[in-house]
Formats: sequence, structure tokens, C-alpha cells
Amino acid sequence: QATQKDVDAAVKAARAAQGAWAAMGGSGRATYLYAIARLLQKHSRLFAVLETLDNGKPIRESRDIDIPLVQRHFYHHA
Repeated sequence: QATQKDVDAAVKAARAAQGAWAAMGGSGRATYLYAIARLLQKHSRLFAVLETLDNGKPIRESRDIDIPLVQRHFYHHA
């Protein structure tokens, strides 16, 4: 649904952010990834509801499978 202008803006923003992200080093990036994992854990009920509304899947699947899996991915990569 994005227009060419939307895509160009997203690519431009990603390219601008990549330099700072790469220069941060592994430990700096890990700090951000860990913080994201903690926020996902803290607000897991909200994210489960949003996932259910977005995909139409049962809340039990979002709450017990999807959101914990996302949290584990961020913890692993941190």
C-alpha cells in the first residue's frame, strides 16, 4: 500500500540510521536489543492483544507463543 514516496523515505531513513548503528559496536547494539526485549516483556499483554487484532488469531496463541517467541529472539540477539 506504500507509495514510491513512502518507500524512498523509508530507505533514506534506514540508510541514515545504519551508520550510527554499525558504529555503535556489538555491546551498544545489545543494550538496545535487550531494552526492546524487556519492554516487550513488560507490555506483553498489550502486544498479544495487538497481534490478535492484527492477525485474527486466538489470543491464547498470541499470548503463549508469538509474543514470548519475539522476546526470546531479542534476548538471544542481545
